[in-house]
Amino acid sequence: QPGPQQIPTELPASGVWTGSYQENSRWCDCSMNLNFDCHGSVTGVNNDKDGMSQVCGKYSMVTKEVKWIETRGEIRVVVIGCLQMPPGQAPSFEGSYRSNSNYTGQIKVTCTAATTPVVHGLPMAV
Repeated sequence: QPGPQQIPTELPASGVWTGSYQENSRWCDCSMNLNFDCHGSVTGVNNDKDGMSQVCGKYSMVTKEVKWIETRGEIRVVVIGCLQMPPGQAPSFEGSYRSNSNYTGQIKVTCTAATTPVVHGLPMAV
């Protein structure tokens, strides 16, 4: 029997991600410092008009789906979306969010860091 096959996947760039999010039908600026590790965790800090929040979540190197929770005091915001990583372009993320205070909206950010995605492989049985 053949052994596990390596499926090439890209690790998202860690660093500064900037963009905007929708709140009450208005788009507001945000800036994040995100760290994507090779085990599928994403951590960091978000800074927007409401202040600074901690980011902690997971992502899939295969599907590019991302889910994280932002925590600022008693406020919790769940963010879900997908990474876009087109060759030769900066990675971006688009998704939606819902807070525990019932705010909902969209978020769009692009990596402005100089970090380049690294090719990794995940073992997959055939």
